[in-house]
Amino acid sequence: MKKVSRDIYVPNVKYIPKIEEVISWFQNVPMEIEECFFPKRLKKKFLSYYKEAGLLKSWKRNYFFRHFAINFSIAVEFLFEKRKAKGIKILDLGCGTGTQSLLFALLGANIVGIDLDVEALEILMIRKMFYEKLSGRSLSIKIYNANALEFPYETERPFDGIYSLFAFNMMQPSGYLISKISRAVSEDARLAIQDGNRLSWVGRFLRKRKQRLSPCELYRELGKNGWEVENQRGCISIPFIFWKLIPNQLLQPIDATLSSSWFFAFSHLTLACFKRNCPDGLEV
Repeated sequence: MKKVSRDIYVPNVKYIPKIEEVISWFQNVPMEIEECFFPKRLKKKFLSYYKEAGLLKSWKRNYFFRHFAINFSIAVEFLFEKRKAKGIKILDLGCGTGTQSLLFALLGANIVGIDLDVEALEILMIRKMFYEKLSGRSLSIKIYNANALEFPYETERPFDGIYSLFAFNMMQPSGYLISKISRAVSEDARLAIQDGNRLSWVGRFLRKRKQRLSPCELYRELGKNGWEVENQRGCISIPFIFWKLIPNQLLQPIDATLSSSWFFAFSHLTLACFKRNCPDGLEV
């Protein structure tokens, strides 16, 4: 393990991070790539994820983190609002390299992460050791290289929270997945999904994935399985190119207003938070 930079941000287990702290958390990743001991093939893989997302360019990375951090901080506060003394149990669907799972674990949660990418999970475990050394704590993260549609969730139940970032829409048929995970949660469970939006005009030109659910379709499927929407908002209503050409301080309030209004349906990215509300007699 190389010497760790003082700039690495480690969240305090006693406090829910605010937006600026969430941004600091995401800004750790470039430093991790340089300071964590990754085998050459995994470092190359980690960099490829960043390149694919367009985050190797500092302006785009800062732009994305600042916008994405707003919604992610809302999701974190939502999932951790009713923390238990023993720690809540969170299922991370499509956990990837673990940026979200690691933050949840550092906040005291017990994590179950599922992903199909073996190398991404290897990166996650190296990062886990990095943050365990940095924080002086053992992090509760259990990972599975598995298909989310086939995973036996009952073996890890009950989950107090479920989170998915840019993965839920790839897990098709999503209606079947929703029915499976809904049978493995606690009665007051919470669910937060951050993903692309099929209705987005930006997404229509940039989309690489198919079969995304629209916000209304997602709510309908979850409603059938005992979930009710608690919060929904967009992210990046104004296309990328304008943020590079126009001062961000001018666009920021406009985009924030659009993303938190009904206009959110056309945002490139969306956040949807749901609470478990299973009435008597509803079989899930």
